[in-house]
Amino acid sequence: MATVSLIFYAPQVVDEEDTIFIPIAMLSLFVFSAATMSYLFLYEPLCLLVDGKKQEAALFFIKTLAIFGVSALLLLFIGVYFLH
Repeated sequence: MATVSLIFYAPQVVDEEDTIFIPIAMLSLFVFSAATMSYLFLYEPLCLLVDGKKQEAALFFIKTLAIFGVSALLLLFIGVYFLH
């Protein structure tokens, strides 16, 4: 939610001049977000899998996916019904 808020409100806060800083900031934010999601969705379950903890790896992945899905649906619901 903070990522979307930053992308939405950043152009309103910064002057309207076309500079290179806005694209750099947005790309940096995207890379940071992708790295965080990769760590949560891939690295941790793979480490558990390599350690021989197959059930824990699968459970961690499914929990992470479920929490992400529920939060995405909740934010979508809030955006559609309350911020419309």
